Amino acid sequence: MKIVKDTSDVASKIRQLYKITEELEQEFPGSKFTPDGHMLRSIGEVLVADHYGLELLPNSAETHDAKTADGVLVQIKTTQGDRISLSSQPDKLIVIHIFSNGEWEEIYNSPGNAPWHFVTQKKPQKNGQRQISLAQLKQMMTDIPDSQKIPPRKRSPRAKRSLSPEEKASAYQDLIRRVKQAYSTERDGLIWCPACKEINLWTYWQGKGNLDAKIMLVGQDWGNPQQESAAEVMQRIADMNQKKTTSYLDSKPSPTDRNLTALFETLGYHINRNDPKNRELFFTNFVLGYRQGKISQDAKREWFKNDAPFFKELVSIIEPKVILCLGQITFKSVLRSLRSDEIPRIESYQDFIQSSRNPVVLTTETGHSFVIYALAHCGSFGTMNRNRGLPKQKDLLFYQKQDWEKIKASL
Repeated sequence: MKIVKDTSDVASKIRQLYKITEELEQEFPGSKFTPDGHMLRSIGEVLVADHYGLELLPNSAETHDAKTADGVLVQIKTTQGDRISLSSQPDKLIVIHIFSNGEWEEIYNSPGNAPWHFVTQKKPQKNGQRQISLAQLKQMMTDIPDSQKIPPRKRSPRAKRSLSPEEKASAYQDLIRRVKQAYSTERDGLIWCPACKEINLWTYWQGKGNLDAKIMLVGQDWGNPQQESAAEVMQRIADMNQKKTTSYLDSKPSPTDRNLTALFETLGYHINRNDPKNRELFFTNFVLGYRQGKISQDAKREWFKNDAPFFKELVSIIEPKVILCLGQITFKSVLRSLRSDEIPRIESYQDFIQSSRNPVVLTTETGHSFVIYALAHCGSFGTMNRNRGLPKQKDLLFYQKQDWEKIKASL
């Protein structure tokens, strides 16, 4: 089984509901706001009815909760645990498991005779109900042909509607607020940077006010803003917050920043100076929290998992035409966050960068397409890896510049 990719308005509202409960639990530690009981049942029923095109029956109906367009009766069971209870045999049974983020998984979708036969072999509870585990239901589903399942309803693709400038600005500020709240206390070793008034410190370089950017550059994570080496950049950011005219780059740019300047020149952008064309650019890191220790420590898988929903929302606000990913971890994280079913199998990232499989084109349910490029990280280590095994060149960025030249075809 796998998580259902439900992009309907109903599912979106349910995810928002679970997001609110998460925020309340963070604000009031020890208190639980997770939907349960009658509310959980209602949530499951509307999710299933909307996804499979069912008509819900009155609450007074016995055994069944909904029916298909051709009159087939369906019982809907929803759980956040590892089992459900049955008290009678349904004609059809759909069982779903809802996760803490509002996403859901189809566990069982088939005639109800097999689960009912299984539970009748067990002693009923005092209330007359009999339990069956999700694991047992999943096992039953392995032999069920598609012809016995209720198919999801076919939806017409929703027309693409871009946000207005006012809507973008409001959505962007709300996203910043929620990311800041998520990192208000330490989260898997990361915390928010109080000086950051944008979605990411890198956005101060290119992206501040550029909510209609054509190109989004995505790195892994910014690092530790408290390190002594970051002092000059942080002072420049403080000046920007005071609306003082200054640039992001300090007097001694890192190898990554120097190389990025050269690589963007390949595309005709001069990111080391104030150029009106730079309004087409938006820089961010995928991980939006900030390290507190050494900047060279390995990134944790949880960092990318935690911020994937935030990144997806950021992309939906900006709606870039092209997304440039620095490094393999960033590339795969971007694809996963945008719900790609086809995460490329990569045996050699260097070979993949040069292959015909790069870039990957994704089209969302709303009709917006992204061209996503896998690129080498242009720091010292990433550049060394990109050059490994290839004829030595005087220009260390020779091969990366060739990679970036290909991006022009998508602009």
